[in-house]
Amino acid sequence: MLFSCFQEAQAQQKGVPSKPAQATANPTQTPTPPNNMPIGTIVAFAGEFNELNETRLRVAGWLPCDGRALRRSEFKQLFQVIGENFGEGYEEPAPDRGNDTGEKKGDFNVPDFRGRFLRGTDSGTNRDPDAARRTAMRFGGNTGDKVGSVQQESVGPHDHPAESKSSVSPNPHKHRHREPAGGGGSGAPGKQGLEGQSDTSEVSLSVSTTTTVQPNSGKETRPKNINANWIIQFR
Repeated sequence: MLFSCFQEAQAQQKGVPSKPAQATANPTQTPTPPNNMPIGTIVAFAGEFNELNETRLRVAGWLPCDGRALRRSEFKQLFQVIGENFGEGYEEPAPDRGNDTGEKKGDFNVPDFRGRFLRGTDSGTNRDPDAARRTAMRFGGNTGDKVGSVQQESVGPHDHPAESKSSVSPNPHKHRHREPAGGGGSGAPGKQGLEGQSDTSEVSLSVSTTTTVQPNSGKETRPKNINANWIIQFR
């Protein structure tokens, strides 16, 4: 700043007209910054997706990653890079529409990263054991181990602590038997055979076991995280 003022003072002393002051930039517009990012680059954006920010983003060459459908004629460069990886221009069907494809609104879709984590393609490393079962983000999008495919939540093999309790309860009942006659029992002396009856008590045990698995909390399996918006460069 001081060097600029010094140059301007020298120019005035030599009779050279100074440069006119630059007009203040429109605060609602952001000029496209020079960068070497290729078209299709995805970065995190710390602002909200509102009308003002989306205007600034578009002026700078960026679009929200919200799954919107686009026309090839309007976003030719972006289509040349991502094609129909994320869909053929269909809306996301409503949850209660089953296998409905949704309404077609354009020629291709930008990625929809709302509420999703990003994961690198497996590319034969076997780090994604279910890579072959990945599905399309929108109708016509990529499946399997390709850019744009998605996976639903899943919980891998694991153990739960469990408590087991056993209870024992008595079940008393009686057995009847006969004593031999003439053997000093209750029968008459000298008589053969069995006569007389007496009752004895015995106890049997019944065992019941109850196993309780402690419940998990939460509605999904997830790491610690923080919210951000994703944007994609279209030119």
